[in-house]
Amino acid sequence: MPSASTNTKSPASRLDHPRPLRIALGRQLTEADHSGDALARTSASHLASALVALQRRLGLPPAPSIAVAVAPGPHRSVYAWTVATLPGVSSLQLCPGFRGDGESVTPELLLHVLGQLLADAANGIRSDLHLREAAQRAEDALATEVARMRAVCGPAQPH
Repeated sequence: MPSASTNTKSPASRLDHPRPLRIALGRQLTEADHSGDALARTSASHLASALVALQRRLGLPPAPSIAVAVAPGPHRSVYAWTVATLPGVSSLQLCPGFRGDGESVTPELLLHVLGQLLADAANGIRSDLHLREAAQRAEDALATEVARMRAVCGPAQPH
C-alpha cells in the first residue's frame, strides 16, 4: 500500500505551475492600468518578482507577459475586476466585497494563501533562495494590497 506521502504533492512541487500567482498578478496589473493606482502597481510588481523567482527556480526564462483575462463580475464591488481567467486553464471568481461577505475569495485572501504556500515551501527547503524570495514578495504584495484597500475604502477596512 503506498504511503500518504506518495499521493500528495509537497508545497514546492505545487509551484511548478503557479496559476493562482499568475491570476493574482494579472488582476493586479489590470487594476493598476484601470485605476492608475500606484499601490496596485506596486503590488503587481511584487507579484511579478515572485513569479520571476519561481521561473528562475525552474530554469525558465521570465515570462514576457501574463495572459490573464480579467473582467468585472455580476455584483457591485469596490474592486473593478472580480473575475480572473487564465485562458484555457482556470478561472477564479473573486469576492465583490473586501470583507468576504459574498461568495468566492477576496483578493487579499488569495494573496494570503499564495504567501502561505510559498512560505511553507521555503521553510521546507531552506536552501532554496528562489522560494524565499517568492514568499517575501508575495507577503509584500499582500501588505501593499491591504494598504491600497485602506486608502480606497477607509481605515476600518481590511486588517
